[in-house]
Amino acid sequence: MRLRALVPALLLACAAFAGDLVFEPATVQLGAMMQGDSKKVSVSVLNASKKPLKFVDCVAQGRGPRNISWPRELKPGQRANLAFDFVADGLNGLLSEHVTLVSEGEQTHPLLLEGSVTAPVELWPAMPDFGFVDDRGAETTLYAFSLVDPAMKLAFDPSQEGGLFAAKIEPVKLDTAGYPERLVESKKGIPGYRIRLKVDPKAWPAGRQSLGALGRFTSPQFPKATIEFYAVGYRKK
Repeated sequence: MRLRALVPALLLACAAFAGDLVFEPATVQLGAMMQGDSKKVSVSVLNASKKPLKFVDCVAQGRGPRNISWPRELKPGQRANLAFDFVADGLNGLLSEHVTLVSEGEQTHPLLLEGSVTAPVELWPAMPDFGFVDDRGAETTLYAFSLVDPAMKLAFDPSQEGGLFAAKIEPVKLDTAGYPERLVESKKGIPGYRIRLKVDPKAWPAGRQSLGALGRFTSPQFPKATIEFYAVGYRKK
């Protein structure tokens, strides 16, 4: 059974058993990936100890590794392959994840994965705040731009959250020099979008005063990208 939760405690015991199992390569270099892309990874695993190793689990400590294929037992000196797909869905920035084999006796053998993921479309702020929302609803502004393709098109996905949000998208020029701390409109900036995001109080989640909900945009230039925001707010009584 593959554990889905992150298990940081597995790494604490790894040093004592690091020499029992040898990964080749010792660290997987994923390189630079675009958000939503995937890579197939295969690593040689050698039992360098003098005793058989039986594996009871293989844990993905991160969001990227999927469809893991791992050996159940290795005799002394025996090799096998550890294989998986790495999917950069929803990831962004530098990567440092692990795939950890767990052998009998709770021995852990982590394989380090390193790389980077570029999000082709940036939303700012990523967590728009509507503040206090009354019966008239509320509006806030966010911006979107792409350094990969400044001419990218953007559309709002109204199917998210049962029509809770509506968006008016307008082309603007943006000065990104201060990003991510600040983003301002400027005639000398790069192409981007101003998004006037509205929340409908009639679609507010029943029984809740505080809001925490995802919304999504799409771009035909980047169909695999995760262009999402997480909006917060508070419903006035």
